Amino acid sequence: MFTLPTVHIQLDQDIVVARGSATESQGYFLKGVVNLELHEPTRIKDVTLELVGTVSLFSTNKGWLHKVLVKQKWSLLEGPKDVKARDADTYPHPFNIFLPGSLPESVNLEMGSISYVLNVQVKKAAFTRDVNVSKSVTLRRDSLMNNETLASQTEFESSLQHLIHFPVKSILQGESIPFQVVLDHLIKRSIDTVMISVLENVKYRSSVSSSYQTVKQIAQFQFKIQPDDSSLEKHLVLDLSHCPVRFSCNTTYIKVEHELNIQFNDLQKNISIPIWFAPKELGTAHDELPPYSEILPGDLPSYDLISQLPLQTAVA
Repeated sequence: MFTLPTVHIQLDQDIVVARGSATESQGYFLKGVVNLELHEPTRIKDVTLELVGTVSLFSTNKGWLHKVLVKQKWSLLEGPKDVKARDADTYPHPFNIFLPGSLPESVNLEMGSISYVLNVQVKKAAFTRDVNVSKSVTLRRDSLMNNETLASQTEFESSLQHLIHFPVKSILQGESIPFQVVLDHLIKRSIDTVMISVLENVKYRSSVSSSYQTVKQIAQFQFKIQPDDSSLEKHLVLDLSHCPVRFSCNTTYIKVEHELNIQFNDLQKNISIPIWFAPKELGTAHDELPPYSEILPGDLPSYDLISQLPLQTAVA
């Protein structure tokens, strides 16, 4: 009885990271190997690798809508294609793919997703079944990961600008947010309670249905100010280690924004500060990133980017 070949897709990095925003990024580099294991002599016509990127959004009046962002196929066999039988053995087929930096990062939410998958097809001789294997690919972006300046103090109400300070604008998912409060200023204004809420705003945008958004409170913290505290300022943290925080993103179809809503003395004063939650995977992914060169060797592959086409209604 004939034994089908075994195919494994192995990536050099589980998370593929692009540096910079969609307009400034040099792109993603997807590197790996397809291992083709033949258990007996087999005639192989071709081994192809296909990348497919898809955005899916839910519409209340149309159901789930799907659209292909990118679809590209390569042959992993070098030289002329022949159908000579290969001996039983394991044959590695390495690949190194460049992806445009304009491709949005992977997102998986309740009402929408952006996903990428690698498909490998081993085409055999006539009258035998081809072998198909797929593997998901996760793209991430670090455009705001290292920006340490928060919104300037002009965004605070003039009467509150010296009361509280957040030194960072972006932070990894799950990490604590540091901040300082100036106690003497708070006490002079008879402020004894500071309430900080972490809010998440998700916007879904489609060319064939109206945009919609959801807003929810992720966490809330309350701090009491003691009038007899002699400290000039106090360093505190917002512990988000046990909170379900999504990472922030700004794509054409899905946008996730976060802000800190600060209230003083039971809604008497209220200010909002934007903050960026970078994907937690970036904490380790930077050490694995390949170096960028100013000139990429060879010609870059062409991609069938069809971002101007409307989403298609899913077929049940």
